[in-house]
Amino acid sequence: MKTRLILIRHGESLGNSKRIILGHTDWDLSPLGYRQAEITAAALADRRVDAIYSSDLIRAYHTVLPMASSRGLTVTTDTSLRELYVGEWEGREVHELIGTYGDLYLVDWRQHFGTFTAPGGESVVALGER
Repeated sequence: MKTRLILIRHGESLGNSKRIILGHTDWDLSPLGYRQAEITAAALADRRVDAIYSSDLIRAYHTVLPMASSRGLTVTTDTSLRELYVGEWEGREVHELIGTYGDLYLVDWRQHFGTFTAPGGESVVALGER
C-alpha cells in the first residue's frame, strides 16, 4: 500500500498581512488565511486523508482544521513541524529588518535562504534535521 503525503503551507497569517516575520511567533490566520483554509479543504475534498499532522502554531493548526472537521479527523500537532526559527528577527517588521540589517536581510536572507541563518536562528539544514 502506498502512502501519499500532502504538504500544505499555512494560509495568510496576521504577520504575513502586516509584513512581519513570524518564524515560531504564534500568530493566527488573517481573515484571508481562514478563507484560504476553507478553499484548501474544498480543493482536497475528493482526496483520501487518513491522518492530519500540523505544527502546534495556531496558524498551521487553523489551516488544516476545516479539512479535519469535514472528515471527522483529529489534528495531531507536533512542535517539530514548526517552520524555520529566525532568532532575533522573530516578530519584527520587514522594513525594520531592512533598516537594521540591510544586505544581511535583502541579499543573504532572500538570495541565500537555503544556506543562511538569521542572527540567533536556525538554518534550513537544522530545520530539516528537526
